[in-house]
Amino acid sequence: MSLALGGLPSVLPADKLAELKETAGKLCAPGKGFLAADESAGPWLRARHVEAAKIPDVAENRAEYRSMCFATPGLSEHIGGVILHWETLFQRDAQGKAIVDIIKDNGMIPGIKVDKGYNKKLGF
Repeated sequence: MSLALGGLPSVLPADKLAELKETAGKLCAPGKGFLAADESAGPWLRARHVEAAKIPDVAENRAEYRSMCFATPGLSEHIGGVILHWETLFQRDAQGKAIVDIIKDNGMIPGIKVDKGYNKKLGF
């Protein structure tokens, strides 16, 4: 039993438990929050700025937009974690750098949403 876990037994080895606590501490640091960047591929930038600027909704443009956002100087002063859409896990910027690495290199922790997005159920 562990007092650190409120008396609950831990099934994690001590090193993994320490890593988990460190990650949670970084994500919940005072003054920091999460950036929800888990928008679906199709309706990106719902404010319609892309349509107004005639920017095609293609993976390359979404990757460039994401890399621009995540590389913003000072972003990690306020953001501890970034929630990503699955597409982002595999994207690279124009120089070939993984978007996930841009996030990590800028002091934030990338995460992934685990749902499959909105799905309208019949009869509800």
